Amino acid sequence: MAHDLATLKAHFLSSDWTISEPALDALISLASPEVLDFLLALLDQPDVLVRNRACIALHEIGDSRAVPALLQAIRKPENEAYRGSLVYALEYLDCQHLLPDLFDLLFYGDSEVQMGAKRILDHQSFTFRADDLYAIKSKWEAIRGQLEQRVNPFTTTEEIQACVNGFLAYLRE
Repeated sequence: MAHDLATLKAHFLSSDWTISEPALDALISLASPEVLDFLLALLDQPDVLVRNRACIALHEIGDSRAVPALLQAIRKPENEAYRGSLVYALEYLDCQHLLPDLFDLLFYGDSEVQMGAKRILDHQSFTFRADDLYAIKSKWEAIRGQLEQRVNPFTTTEEIQACVNGFLAYLRE
């Protein structure tokens, strides 16, 4: 099995999709701790295609132990133009403690990042404090006008406002 896993890892790193895709599928089906460690190490990979493949696998495996590494990769300035796949990987993971981070992605991310953050915000439950909500409210008030200037066919200012309002309603209870 170790040789097979080593081969799968090597094939996963191939630039030839006909070689890497079957390895991707096989690693997802294995979903072992060694596979998880391998995929998490690839989040530092400079090759965006390899990193994106790792994100696809992490999304499919759905192991929430990946959340800290994904969040760290999202925060790296060098990944700014490539955060969409990293946010995608978070979609089914436990993000209950990431409410402020997800709103930052919703407010400041590109279209793909905004869509991913909104999906998470719409479908998961969160643990938060009133201070988190006041910070979100303050950021929204500061960024709203700028967002209205950006053209984003996927996530409108009104949708973001509705998302913000949904969480700020907890301040009134």
